[in-house]
Order: sequence, then C-alpha cells, then structure tokens
Amino acid sequence: MNTTFLHLLGVQPPRLIVPEQAASSPFPTLVGTVLIILSITLLAAAMVGIGVWRHDRRRLVAPPERAFLAYARRYALSSAQRDTARRLAGHLGPDVPPVTLLLSRAALRRAVAMELEHKPEPRAIKELQSLVEKIVGDLEAPPPVQPASPSTPAIPAPSKPVVRRKKSGA
Repeated sequence: MNTTFLHLLGVQPPRLIVPEQAASSPFPTLVGTVLIILSITLLAAAMVGIGVWRHDRRRLVAPPERAFLAYARRYALSSAQRDTARRLAGHLGPDVPPVTLLLSRAALRRAVAMELEHKPEPRAIKELQSLVEKIVGDLEAPPPVQPASPSTPAIPAPSKPVVRRKKSGA
C-alpha cells in the first residue's frame, strides 16, 4: 500500500545505491593452476632424469668393481681401507680385482705378506691390521712377520678372548 500511495504522489521509493560486485576473473586461478602443474611436471622430470643418470653411472662401473664396492659396504670398510685393499690387489697382479681379497683369505694373506716385504710405515701397518681384522673377523689373521728393523713393528695376530663358563653345581 505504501508503494501505491507513493506512486500516486509521483515519488519513487528510495533505492539504496550499492556498488556492484566486481565480477571475479578466472585469470588468477588459471595462472596459479598452470604454475602448480608446471612445477609438478618439472619436479617429476628431474626425478626421472636423476634416476636415469644414476642407472647409467652404475652401468658404466665394471662388474668386479661393483662387486668390490658391494662387499666393502658389507664389511663397512672406510675409504682408506678400500684404498689399501686396492693397493694390496696390485701386489698380486695387474689383472687381479680387489674383490678377490675380500673373497679369498689365501689371496689376502699373500697380498699382506707381499706388502710387508716392502717394509711399510707403521701407519700403513695399522691400516693393514684394521683391514685384515674387518675382513677376517673371528678367523685367524695372517701370521705376524718379523720386522727387518726395530722401527717397523709386525702385525700382531688378533687374540681370541678366553670365555670361561661356570659349571652349574647341581
């Protein structure tokens, strides 16, 4: 009724002026989506590339060297001990791979004996001793070689601890 009365007087009802809402543009969401998809694609491509590179690098390593590295990891050899094993393998011959020393105790004993003939420094003897102890473990180490001079100590054979068990007195 109010609208009719105002209409008769020629007065229009007051209208509130409300600013129109700006139409949301899909552009910012589209750019963000494209950037996310592009980032994920680049990340996946980088991961595939790194995997291919590592596979090719592994393939380029000779099988005896791969075996040596696998056994060296198994025995937890340090880089100095791996270098010592490579040097010892050189005493046995140019074609003898270092993995031979990790697999054959006889080859290890021969190589250590040949190394000790060259009168190595005390530090090198300690490296030899730690290498032999890691590889041979509980088994008997190579017999000690008498030093040529008092300044060159021999590699002592590892001693086994004596375990005495108590007898149950029943």
